[in-house]
Amino acid sequence: KGEANQGTEAQILTLGASHIPDISKDYTDRNRTSPFAFTGNKFEFRAVGASANVGVPVSILNAAVADSFREASTRLKALIASKSSRDEAVMEMVRQLIKESKAVRFEGNGYSEEWQKEAKKRGLPILPSTVEALAVFNDKKACEFLVNTKVLSLDEIASRYHIAVERYVKTVEIEIATLQEMATVNIVPTVEAQLLKVYEVSKGLSSAPLKKLHQERVHALEAVFEDMLKQIKTLKEVMHSIHQETDEAKKMKALAQDAVPVANMVRNACDAAEQLVADELWPLPKYREMLFTNTIS
Repeated sequence: KGEANQGTEAQILTLGASHIPDISKDYTDRNRTSPFAFTGNKFEFRAVGASANVGVPVSILNAAVADSFREASTRLKALIASKSSRDEAVMEMVRQLIKESKAVRFEGNGYSEEWQKEAKKRGLPILPSTVEALAVFNDKKACEFLVNTKVLSLDEIASRYHIAVERYVKTVEIEIATLQEMATVNIVPTVEAQLLKVYEVSKGLSSAPLKKLHQERVHALEAVFEDMLKQIKTLKEVMHSIHQETDEAKKMKALAQDAVPVANMVRNACDAAEQLVADELWPLPKYREMLFTNTIS
């Protein structure tokens, strides 16, 4: 009838308020984009990798907090001696700590390019890779709090550094060896087979315009194949040179700076070939199949 229905008493909730009360706006960190967010009554550490042991960063963070409390306690005692009241001393110490810690407080996206620029402006270290991050273990001043709190000794810190370096080197070497084998044994023969097919098709074409268009496909395949063989050869040479290095730390740096970029070039060439080779010839699951396999009937 176009009339509003009346709800029954059972369907209406009486809150006893004539208007909505004021609500304080949340002023805590954006915990999804902050690696170490303050969320009202606690800190959340969100940067532990899937393969990492959470006990390691938790131990280091707890040691840092303990060392900071110890320093704050020492400073507070000195301030109490010079101030007229304890409250005044506490407020003065809080004021000092807020000013001193200003550089590390950031309320934007901690994973963004904006923060990279801002961190540089604030004089903070930027550690974009495992290699740079692990080097911090060699900085005695940076690790001093671990020794002061007796969480780790200098020898234990050095031991953990060497173990982490060895793990990085072995992991990357295994990944690159796997990439080399897959590219050489699976992808190269597949592109060769596709080239043989397109060469046969080219021979049978009679139309000049069609031949010209088909040659573009041939040239695209040949360009990808040439790039692939070139990058595989370069990667093999780089890895041979790296395997001559006996210093694990130097080997780690060489893998990150020299080998990984070339490995990415090999992968890019293989990805390009995937777009040109027929499904029936491609020996591995294609990205399209992995992404949309549930929708393919």
